[in-house]
Amino acid sequence: MFLCMVYILVGLAVTSTIIELVRRQYAESWQKMQELRAQIQVRGQTATVLGGILTGREKFSGESQQAERAT
Repeated sequence: MFLCMVYILVGLAVTSTIIELVRRQYAESWQKMQELRAQIQVRGQTATVLGGILTGREKFSGESQQAERAT
């Protein structure tokens, strides 16, 4: 009877330790994903701004070339 009780307590201790390790690993991974998401959003916004600037320059240079051809 005593041996069964020790076996159950050891099993519970091991199981709770594994659950805690998995929980910590999940929390760390979630934090890293949030940091990467923030970096991706910043880079995406930068790319959008640069794309708008480049598109604006292309339009501007094209309009100036058309104006020169018209005169």
